[in-house]
Amino acid sequence: MQPGAGLRALLPPEVPFLELPASIDADNLLGGLDLQATLQRGRLVTQPGLLARAHGGIVFVEGVNLLSEAATNLLFSVMDTGMVRVEREGLSLHAAAQFSLIGTYDPAEGQPRRHLLDRVGLISGLPG
Repeated sequence: MQPGAGLRALLPPEVPFLELPASIDADNLLGGLDLQATLQRGRLVTQPGLLARAHGGIVFVEGVNLLSEAATNLLFSVMDTGMVRVEREGLSLHAAAQFSLIGTYDPAEGQPRRHLLDRVGLISGLPG
């Protein structure tokens, strides 16, 4: 069974539920240029990132303590503002991104950053 599958099954089908891989890069997290569509259409075409697609839903992170510092900082920024803002390479992308974050981690692999714990409403341990 995939991580988060049980939680996903509890949600109505219209609620976005996206899994954020610990190895995600900025383009996939925030969005950016859709190169294939841009080349086909001959004009800039953007594609939303994972956080914009999760608007109104849930972002699930297995191994939240394994996110890169860059990805964690971008996640914090979006969580704080409720918006994705990308301004680079002649590209301007703005999208709402209000979501609930659910993260898991194995303490044997290290603790999540303190700033992330400050933004979490509930922390629960599992008997081990």
